[in-house]
Amino acid sequence: LEIEHNSLVHPRRATPTAATTPKIQNPISKIRYLDPMSVPDSASIRRRLWGYIRPHMPLLGLAGLLMVGVAAARGGAVFLVEFVLDDVLIAKDRTALKLLPVALLAVFGLHSGCAFFRGMITKRVGLTVTRRMRGDLFAHFQRLSLDWLHRQKVGDLMTRVTNDSTGAHWAVAAAVTAVQRPLTLVALLAAAFYQEWKLTLVAVALLPVVYVLIHRFGQGVRKYTRKYLGALGEMSGALQENLSGMRV
Repeated sequence: LEIEHNSLVHPRRATPTAATTPKIQNPISKIRYLDPMSVPDSASIRRRLWGYIRPHMPLLGLAGLLMVGVAAARGGAVFLVEFVLDDVLIAKDRTALKLLPVALLAVFGLHSGCAFFRGMITKRVGLTVTRRMRGDLFAHFQRLSLDWLHRQKVGDLMTRVTNDSTGAHWAVAAAVTAVQRPLTLVALLAAAFYQEWKLTLVAVALLPVVYVLIHRFGQGVRKYTRKYLGALGEMSGALQENLSGMRV
């Protein structure tokens, strides 16, 4: 009756149809929502992580110089062992014996100092990146639609903010380690070639086999790490829902 009354009072008013009604596009609907436990490709992860690490490149450059100091100290330790065996123990040189404490303090002092400040810089950068990533992730959750949030488990979202973002800290440490180890390897190989190049060539020939074994082991570790994070998210969601249900 009300519809008929309105059409009689306003005879020229047309009833809105799907063709005449303007479509209001929600900007949020254009966002591509991913499964909380989906795993993006490695290239995408590296690009996103680079955006967080790039402002800290001066500090990481200083850490790179400290890595060179650590590698040089480890290479110097090889020559220090040769010095102790040849000059102190075999030749029984008293002058070399007096220089031994100074050499020990110099080599291990350089190694400890560079390693300490390198670790401090790495920790600072890693924690800063983690804090910024958690803030951005929480702000992103606030901008998502309520419909999408209702379809997700609270435990999964909490795991993304707390545990998954912590991986950025370990990623910075892993990047530093990935640079430190080749430098140390070069220093040790240089010392080894200087002392006995034939035995060094035999050891270098075995490096590809060791690399293949480590690479395969790393792939298995990454696979089980993803399963672990997924199980941790499910456990957190079940725990949060059960504890919240107790109050109800």
